[in-house]
Amino acid sequence: MAVKTIPQDSAASPASGTPGYLDRADSAVERPVRWLAGYAGTHLAPAGTESVEVHIPAKAFAHYDGGWQFEQGTFRLLVGRHAADGFQVLEIELR
Repeated sequence: MAVKTIPQDSAASPASGTPGYLDRADSAVERPVRWLAGYAGTHLAPAGTESVEVHIPAKAFAHYDGGWQFEQGTFRLLVGRHAADGFQVLEIELR
C-alpha cells in the first residue's frame, strides 16, 4: 500500500484517480520500463488535497515463467496523478 497526498488544481476534473507504478532497474527478466500495479479513485473539490491509499497486490511484483515467479531485489513504487507526473518514490526490497 502506498499513501500519497495529491493536490487538485482548479482546471482538472474533481473525479480522478491515482495510479501506482512499479519499476525495477537491472531486472534479470524482461520487463517494461514501468508497469501499472495499482490504482485509487479519488474525488476532490477544486483546490483540495487528499491522502489516498493505492493497494498493490503481491502478484504485481511477479512474472510468469511456467508459473508465477518472484525476483528478489529492489523494486521502486512510483505514485502520482499520471505517468508524466512527478512521482513520489518508495523503494521496496523483495526477499
